[in-house]
Amino acid sequence: MQTISSTQQTIVDRLFGWWYILAAPSTPSDTFLAHRGKFISLVLFIEIMSSLPGYFAVSSPLLFIPLTISIITLAVGVFLNRMGKSVAAGVLVVVILEISMLFYTLSVGGMKPELSPSALLRLIILMQPAVLAVAFFPARASLFIGAYNCACVEVALFFLPKTPEMVYDLSISGFAIYYVPISIQLLVVLLSTLWANSTLREMKRAAHAEKVSKLAQDIMSNPTLLKQVLMRLQNAEQPPSSGLDDWSSELWY
Repeated sequence: MQTISSTQQTIVDRLFGWWYILAAPSTPSDTFLAHRGKFISLVLFIEIMSSLPGYFAVSSPLLFIPLTISIITLAVGVFLNRMGKSVAAGVLVVVILEISMLFYTLSVGGMKPELSPSALLRLIILMQPAVLAVAFFPARASLFIGAYNCACVEVALFFLPKTPEMVYDLSISGFAIYYVPISIQLLVVLLSTLWANSTLREMKRAAHAEKVSKLAQDIMSNPTLLKQVLMRLQNAEQPPSSGLDDWSSELWY
């Protein structure tokens, strides 16, 4: 089992070692912060790679603005993570992406915010900031952002002007239109939170195992230290005899 885990880690390090040099904190590799920094750097890498094709999919030059702001923000987040400031990187990335995606969703048809079936479908991209928050923050913060996105969807459905197509769809299947976007947001956030918590526990265990392995190697490579450790273990296994000698013989019967 240990050999399989080491092989998998070696494969990941070989694939993204160059990226770790650019984006991961320069902390000792056997610490939890190092494992978490590598994990965050991979999340940012995937987000940047998935955002670049958006330049070929936008239908209006106005939409290049939020897309460019989002990519620049992700690049700044990479720099902050490299400096070891993962919390600051998370706050910046999540907040800016949240604003940029809301602007993108509501501005496709022009500067006038109007809710259409296609705009409602595009509101699903608000899952991205919530999923990113899972990597940067504790589970409570991620759930809060997911709840905020659900509230944004409901506010758009209730208060934004609607196109005739949207009014017609609401009259036919209003419950599904109100329920499906919310359920998708909550499901993705909950599953991402469970997965991230499990991943963080495994990273803590891996960091602890690496520290123990390094300590064992240091002890084995130093004969004097190894002899001292063995003597301490032998002394710990033997009960103290001084206290037994002071007892009277009657206590034994």
